[in-house]
Amino acid sequence: MPTYDSVVLGEKTPIVFDFGSACIKYLIVNPKDRRVVVIESIMTPSKFKDTLGEILFMHFEVYEGFTILGAWQSGPLGGKRIHRDLEIQLRQSAYLVDDSSREQEGIPFGNVRACFVSPAERAALWNNWRLLTKEGTEQHDNIPLPDYAEESFAYPLGDEGGQYLRIPSRLRETASEGLFTGDTDNVTLHTLILESLLLCPIDCRRQLIENIVCIGGTCMMPGFIHRLNEEIKTALELPRYASLAALKDSIKFHNPPSKANYTAWLGGSIFGALESLPGRSYSRTKYLEQKTIPDWSSIWETDITENRDFIHTR
Repeated sequence: MPTYDSVVLGEKTPIVFDFGSACIKYLIVNPKDRRVVVIESIMTPSKFKDTLGEILFMHFEVYEGFTILGAWQSGPLGGKRIHRDLEIQLRQSAYLVDDSSREQEGIPFGNVRACFVSPAERAALWNNWRLLTKEGTEQHDNIPLPDYAEESFAYPLGDEGGQYLRIPSRLRETASEGLFTGDTDNVTLHTLILESLLLCPIDCRRQLIENIVCIGGTCMMPGFIHRLNEEIKTALELPRYASLAALKDSIKFHNPPSKANYTAWLGGSIFGALESLPGRSYSRTKYLEQKTIPDWSSIWETDITENRDFIHTR
């Protein structure tokens, strides 16, 4: 291997070599499914192996399967936020009716009780109306409401009493807007995703944005994924996210193999069936020794302590 030897020894200018592309283009294999086997002469300097190891382990960092805690983001955006906004709008627009006075054109609650997410263009009309009318508390003749279904639906309040809560149909559409409009800190679902990407290493940003999986009952609302995709692409045009603008055409959402509201539980079930689980479990004997249960911030230290001899012999 004279070519590689001369590069390592500094006799030739080092070149940039894309191992991933070489595996796919020339070997026609997936580099994730194959191990790197170094076949060398016994006279090859040790510096060659050290340099190769530095390239593979330092420049091509293995981040798959590990949580990038430094890029973790969170915000008060979820089902509770929708319930809060829905309660505010119900107090403003809904009213009680007796069973005897129910209008025939009222839609039964059971058929239309699920909320949905509007496209960004239509949501902008609602947000503009709510801003100009101060959340609908002020009426202006020159600020018309966006077009929406005039029918309302009735929600029964218990089995006795015969009272129903008459709810305007537009509340089904506007209840979820808080997820995308944010608060005083401008924290929204799409800004959380983009802020997280900014904190991630540059070489893994594209792969991350190509593998977005939404879980939880909130993202099961009709139109949720489409709206989130729209908002991310729109936000990428802002100066704040100029470094991510090239990823605009790489955004991909994947459907989990189960309903989104129990996907997290399914992942735990699959992990619990792995043969390697006993090695990652916490036994009663360990607990009696340490009298504490490690969490995500200390489990790695526990593994290092228990496998210290193995690590030193590698």
